[in-house]
Amino acid sequence: MKNLFTTALTIAVAMFAASSASSQGRDGKFSLGFGAYIGVASSDLRSDHAAIASMAVAQEGGSLLITAGTPAIRIKAIGGFFYSASKVAQTVDLVRLGSQVEFHPLSCLAKDYVRFSPYIIGGVTRNSHKFYGFYGADSEEQPRNYSVSSEPYLGSVTTLETMAGVGIAMQLKSISGQFLHLFAEYKAGFAFSHDASSIYQNTFIEKSSTVNVGVVFGKLF
Repeated sequence: MKNLFTTALTIAVAMFAASSASSQGRDGKFSLGFGAYIGVASSDLRSDHAAIASMAVAQEGGSLLITAGTPAIRIKAIGGFFYSASKVAQTVDLVRLGSQVEFHPLSCLAKDYVRFSPYIIGGVTRNSHKFYGFYGADSEEQPRNYSVSSEPYLGSVTTLETMAGVGIAMQLKSISGQFLHLFAEYKAGFAFSHDASSIYQNTFIEKSSTVNVGVVFGKLF
């Protein structure tokens, strides 16, 4: 994921730099762009499985996104994957799809270019937590078979969450209608729907949050 983010940043900077050699155009008020970010997703588990009861989960990964909007209101469609961090006792990976709306108050009030733009985030995400390991309803107390190198897939817990958060974007001044933004965000999730495999009917995801940094680049119209 870090390589993906580095590649996206390199392409964005190259495109932005190349545009400076072209003729200056008038910047529009509507933007359309693409981006990527890397980050850490955190949550707590509440479960009737002893192996994961009260377990803190940290997942590292990233996402790709499409963004559109005005300087004050921007919408992002996001899809990504986070893999279980090495410090987590049992493997829990995360596949995330979602959308978010951002409100940039300074961009709303300012008549000109804003370099640093704090913003408020609201949105909805679908989170599929995939569990792997050597525990389960029929083998909770059985010793691990070390002759098996990879952990078997056990099941999943899928939640729908509303999310709220804050962020700040560093917006490089647009050139010939091209824009490049770097951003950092913190988002908290609040589950309102729970669907799980039979083995995880009594497993719940709580205190969900994500911290990420990323880049967005695109065109002004």
